[in-house]
Amino acid sequence: MNISRDKISVIRVPFGLGGAIAGTEQGPTSILAAGLLDELKHLAPHGVSCDEVRLEQPHRDADSEDTNSETVYANSGLNLSPRSRQDGIIKYEPQVRAMSERTADRVARAALYGSFPLVLGGDHSVAIGTLAGMSRVYDKLGVIWVDAHGDLNTEHTSPSGNANGMVLAIATGLAAFKQTDIGQTRRLLRNRNIVLVGIRQLDDGEKTLIRSHGIHCFTIMDIDRLGIQEVIERALLLAGNDSDGIHLSLDMDALDPGEAPGVGTPVHGGLTFREARLAMEGLAASRAIASMDIVGVNPLKDKESRTSGLAVALAAAFMGKRIL
Repeated sequence: MNISRDKISVIRVPFGLGGAIAGTEQGPTSILAAGLLDELKHLAPHGVSCDEVRLEQPHRDADSEDTNSETVYANSGLNLSPRSRQDGIIKYEPQVRAMSERTADRVARAALYGSFPLVLGGDHSVAIGTLAGMSRVYDKLGVIWVDAHGDLNTEHTSPSGNANGMVLAIATGLAAFKQTDIGQTRRLLRNRNIVLVGIRQLDDGEKTLIRSHGIHCFTIMDIDRLGIQEVIERALLLAGNDSDGIHLSLDMDALDPGEAPGVGTPVHGGLTFREARLAMEGLAASRAIASMDIVGVNPLKDKESRTSGLAVALAAAFMGKRIL
């Protein structure tokens, strides 16, 4: 595999209905405001384009959770169904499906025309669409998932019903809502080519699925023990084994909230910025990475745009920027 990053297609997906806390829908704008395009234009000799998946969705209070937001959405004019937790239910499923299909179309188009798709979320449910789109282009897509969470719940194992915690279960066909339900997508991901990195918070149902379905998981303790460089080298081998491309998904909550406070679901004990940057440089050395998404930035929780700035720095490191 020798996948080029000489031409980059930045695809903004300002979607936040997959998570419990408002604000991540503003993530793409905050990352661009932190200077992403200025960084990329020096790293992509064949140019950088910028597109947006347009989604009609209401604003909501920054501290409101979906389970308490009926009044926020009541006058929105949209067919929204905020619910308390119900077994077998994905909150805002029609909106998640619509977002996923539009995102998949944009991502697949960019990849087919030779651009490297760089998707900016939004909460992590945005990656449902990214993975569906890339699976239209690549027969055997691998995934490296840099995150504090596993995002492997199904509709029945999820404690919350939030779509951002079900992305990989949807992509692999473990959930009732499957990636193959999205537009022209005809393939599911293979469990053996999924590698979780930086994990430090898993629900019981996710632990069971990881163990029983052969999904690879490097926890934060594995990183402490092995070092981030070794973990990334192993992740590339596992995700790339018999694959024709790898998708890299970076949730900014993979970093410790002391360094990246502006995220939707912070968990203490995460990666340092230095570890995250080294990870991006290690991944950049591989020409097997075919697409990337950066998700989870919540500017309403941020301090002086620190998290957006870190997202830009990590994207630039992956695209080839070096200190010297």
